[in-house]
Amino acid sequence: MKEKIKKTCKGFKEKLKHLKRNINYIHDKSGKSRFVLFFDIIWCNIRYGISNNEYRIFEFYNISGIKRETYLSISNHRDMHYLYNKKIKNVLEDKLLFNRRFKDYLKRDITNLKDLNFKSFEDYAKNNKKIIARSNSNSFNKSYKKYDLSDYRSPAFLRDQIIKDGLTLVEKRITQHKDLNDISDFVTINVISVYHKGTNIISSSIKFKEGNKITTGFVDYKSGIIKGNLKDEKGLNITDKYDGLKIPYYSKIIDLTKKLSKEMEEIKEIEWSFAVGSKGTIYLLDGNRCDDLVFAQLPEYSKDKTGLYPVYKNIFRRR
Repeated sequence: MKEKIKKTCKGFKEKLKHLKRNINYIHDKSGKSRFVLFFDIIWCNIRYGISNNEYRIFEFYNISGIKRETYLSISNHRDMHYLYNKKIKNVLEDKLLFNRRFKDYLKRDITNLKDLNFKSFEDYAKNNKKIIARSNSNSFNKSYKKYDLSDYRSPAFLRDQIIKDGLTLVEKRITQHKDLNDISDFVTINVISVYHKGTNIISSSIKFKEGNKITTGFVDYKSGIIKGNLKDEKGLNITDKYDGLKIPYYSKIIDLTKKLSKEMEEIKEIEWSFAVGSKGTIYLLDGNRCDDLVFAQLPEYSKDKTGLYPVYKNIFRRR
């Protein structure tokens, strides 16, 4: 019992320290009273379900009460249980099942490493040379790694490394469209859709990896144009070099999203991931539960600092 109390007290102290750091950051940035900020953060947590991190990220200290009501917090989003059908969500969680269901949209071969013996993998590696491996359970963007046979003494060493990295699905690396090469040698385009009386596009982004670090950029889904700064995993600005760059064949990505969304209408909300091939072919990479809409609501990407709550409410008001 005493250990439980100590653990609770320790957790509470850590939360207070974190809250203090956020308040100090906001005070230094805005000049607003720490006393006022403390009680405003507590109020927003009670009234809007906004965490103190979200208060800082969404810049609630500069937003009126009416606008605050439009923001969809992580906790409120998780409470929207009607978005996910528990009986079928395993299709998103097991990528072998996902690939089987959407085989007509993959447009490439994806192989389970467990189905290849040593000799088969040796032939596979020599034929493909540059490959991508990923997890069968985690999302493509979080789990994939790029491998080049020339970096290893033999296919056997390459195979051992993939297994050591905990990855199981392998495929030949896609040669992407040249217009994306300046950003990274492998860029994924992601689209969040909600299906109800048709497909509704909620948000879009690009992601790419440098090592294990993921960089994200906001894409205006109506135009397919990258907007504002690319950001790191902590939400810090990296560069605005690509502000205004149009994603090639983006309209084809949206058209495919609409088909996929209808194909999987049992699950209302899905974040789809795609790659654009060198000749404009759109490759479906993955579909996942959308677990964080914070990035899509950053003030930098909004004209009038309005969140996504009204978008979801309007969609599900339709009969």
